[in-house]
Amino acid sequence: MSDPVTVNMHWMLTHKSRSQIRAEEESAGRLAAALAGCLKRTRSALSRAFFEQ
Repeated sequence: MSDPVTVNMHWMLTHKSRSQIRAEEESAGRLAAALAGCLKRTRSALSRAFFEQ
């Protein structure tokens, strides 16, 4: 129970404010959306290059 990961998780769960948690969730959502857009553009560029050969 006293390993560093468990202690850190417990500290974060008990000491983070709701606004901090919400801000982190929003930034994670923005990152996921940016990655999805990048993958979509890459896939369409690859398919265009493949079909134009």
